[in-house]
Amino acid sequence: MKHVSIFLLFLLVPFININSESYQNDVWKLLDKSQKSLLSNPELSADYTLQAFEILKHTTDSALIVSTLIMGGRAYMLQGNFDLSVNTYYEALSYCPLKDNRTRAQIKVNLGTLYGSLKDFSKAVELIDNAASTYKALNDSSGIANAYNSRGLIHVYMGEYAIADKFFKDALRINKALKDEKNMAANINNMCLYEGNTEEKIDLLKEAIQINKRKNSIWSLAENYNNMGLQLYYAKKYNEAIVALKAAHEYALEVNAQELICDNYEYFSQVYSAQNDYKQAYENLVNFEQKRNQLLQERRLINIERKVANQRMQDQKKEAEIQEQMHQIELLRRNIFIVIILALCVFLFVFFSVKQFKRKKNLQIAEAQAELLSKDKIITDLKLQQQAIELEMQSKKLESTQSELTNFVLFVNSRNELLDKIREMIKEAYKMEYKEILSHLKNINTFIFQFKKMEEENNGLTKDIEEQNQDFLNRLCEKHPNLTQGEKKLATFLRINLSTKEISLLTGISIKAIGMSRYRLRKTLELDPKEDISVYLRNI
Repeated sequence: MKHVSIFLLFLLVPFININSESYQNDVWKLLDKSQKSLLSNPELSADYTLQAFEILKHTTDSALIVSTLIMGGRAYMLQGNFDLSVNTYYEALSYCPLKDNRTRAQIKVNLGTLYGSLKDFSKAVELIDNAASTYKALNDSSGIANAYNSRGLIHVYMGEYAIADKFFKDALRINKALKDEKNMAANINNMCLYEGNTEEKIDLLKEAIQINKRKNSIWSLAENYNNMGLQLYYAKKYNEAIVALKAAHEYALEVNAQELICDNYEYFSQVYSAQNDYKQAYENLVNFEQKRNQLLQERRLINIERKVANQRMQDQKKEAEIQEQMHQIELLRRNIFIVIILALCVFLFVFFSVKQFKRKKNLQIAEAQAELLSKDKIITDLKLQQQAIELEMQSKKLESTQSELTNFVLFVNSRNELLDKIREMIKEAYKMEYKEILSHLKNINTFIFQFKKMEEENNGLTKDIEEQNQDFLNRLCEKHPNLTQGEKKLATFLRINLSTKEISLLTGISIKAIGMSRYRLRKTLELDPKEDISVYLRNI
């Protein structure tokens, strides 16, 4: 059996996973780099996600694939590549498990923001509201704030600034409670995309700029300074607005944020126009139109590239699925073979174990039965010896009792004769002289004393009979608890087979009275008329 156990252990070794999935560590390192460079260099961030996806495309690790696609979607959105960003987010949704509600809500918020940028407001609101409901069900405050912030952006795109302001303030309130500086800065920046409460917004933008400088969020700083320039334009502080817009332009160029550069040209044009510097206003307006047309052209090219990339991705996905299926089939074949061998070994192990167990059990049962028979024989012999001793003792007691009873009966039979003798001796005294009478009376007295001594012996005999039959009396009282003391004594005499006359002589009670007592005892014992009372009492 020892060899079988070792063989089973050897078979189980392939199932022990001793190597961790090294590809996961590589992917997480790339995603960490992508996250750190997301706001400072979105293009580099997107490149990291592409490297991660290249590693993951031959795996079925859906959780890592979803995380990679979400990061890629953010990077493409910050680059202004909205079409590719939308496609990436939908790809993430297709991989994301239906039960992972939090991640699906996060993807829907990002998609809603993108649809808002593409002017599909109804789709944007639908996606963001759906995500907000999910976050509320999950009691996720950070997620709710994110959804409110995105919903505010949609209303900015729709020109509904009052509604947008309400959503932004709700999001800011939640993020302040959570002490989430990053999202606080994002809320503040979005609140400054439109006119109104200019001085307050300028102060808020200064706070957001400080936060993003601490976090080195270059893209966010470009957006902050763009919005600062816009708010200073609304405040008619044109020189300060130009300074802010120049800072925004430098930050936007650093991260190649084409959308922000496009907005920057537009804001420059507005400020220079307000300063009556129409030459600069015109140059920036031309730059704005060129950049916007360039972005539109890039989007058209991206659509073509996206279709080619999608087709390539689908082909790669199919190839990966086929390889995965082949791998699974090979694993299944190997596992089936191992399971068959393992099942056979288990069967043999169980078979021999059961056989050995039965043999051992039968041997134990045989030994136990032999020991039990030996003990039963010893117990039986001891019981027989004990019964023989008890029988001998009872026989001796019975002989002694019978002898005493015989003597007692002889005594009782001679008692009347003794009384007659005493009466005759008294009559003889009538005829004697005075001196002789005294001596004769002494003789009578001695004779009576001897009779009295015999009477005391009789009482002792009665007491001995009761003591020897005490166990019988106890059993009799349990069965018939209403017996009187006289009935108990009578039952004892009847049990030792004394006749009515002998009982009368023993107790000094008349034969007639003994007969009545015997009748009452039968009635108390509820005996049938034909049932022998002495036999009944001896059987108790």
